[in-house]
Amino acid sequence: MHDQYPNTDDAHRDGEQKATPPKTIVFVNTRRKCSVIACFLSLYGFKAYPVHSGLTQILRHQGLKAFESDDCHILVATDALARGMDFKDIYHVINYDVPNFRSWASYIHRVGRTGRLGNRGLATTFYSPDHDSNMAPFLYQVFD
Repeated sequence: MHDQYPNTDDAHRDGEQKATPPKTIVFVNTRRKCSVIACFLSLYGFKAYPVHSGLTQILRHQGLKAFESDDCHILVATDALARGMDFKDIYHVINYDVPNFRSWASYIHRVGRTGRLGNRGLATTFYSPDHDSNMAPFLYQVFD
């Protein structure tokens, strides 16, 4: 009898299904933070691209194309991406920074990138009492 997998590690590896990571957009409030977080994620093995107005059109286009073609699964972006861009299959939107907003618009444009066309989606907003306390009354209205 021939054992196709003499090493159990090989059997495990061959039976493993390659799961495609869900597409995620991380929103931040500054161009600098956008680049830093994308770099940090890349250093830790995540395929991430920054998208903000301080980049050349060529670099922005390169990141957007990689995201659309599934070569990259994380975009780190400023609010410039929140309006007008339409991507398929965005599962998770992360507000790394609470949006600088005085109305629903900024928040809605960000989280509106996920859960489209009847698909499920997830939106996460990080809140820091030290930095975001001035937004607390508005956030309370949004989530109430």
